[in-house]
Amino acid sequence: MSGFKSCLLLVFIVLAGASQAHAADSLNFNGKANEREKALLAAYALDHLKTPLEDLAVARPDLNGDGLGEYIVRVKCEALCSFAILAESKDKIVELGKIEAREIQLGNAYSGSVRNIIAFKDAVNDYGRTVYSWEPKSARYMIKEQDEPPK
Repeated sequence: MSGFKSCLLLVFIVLAGASQAHAADSLNFNGKANEREKALLAAYALDHLKTPLEDLAVARPDLNGDGLGEYIVRVKCEALCSFAILAESKDKIVELGKIEAREIQLGNAYSGSVRNIIAFKDAVNDYGRTVYSWEPKSARYMIKEQDEPPK
């Protein structure tokens, strides 16, 4: 096989494999909130999570590309964690979804104009993942697809 054909075949294989990948972005749970946001989050945390704000880690991703960060809060945990996806609406915090997982990441795919969230539960096998997508009718993140780890 000529060098050109070999190179072309290699490019094809790489591109075909890339379509199978589930790329994602990690979250930074060192999100800074101003005093007003801290007060809103603290009230939500006590009312809905029964946890003081000090026991939460906060990330500020922009899930819908509007330039305003939403909130993903993680209750401090050992193995599986509780994550709450939150947004600010009319000077209060509204819940967009809850996820139980070891780790969550922002998917590179979108549902409508809102980023998917990928949840991982298994500490050693990232093949077992659950994709949560925005469901406009229910105004919540819902399970879109779930992969079982290979046996």
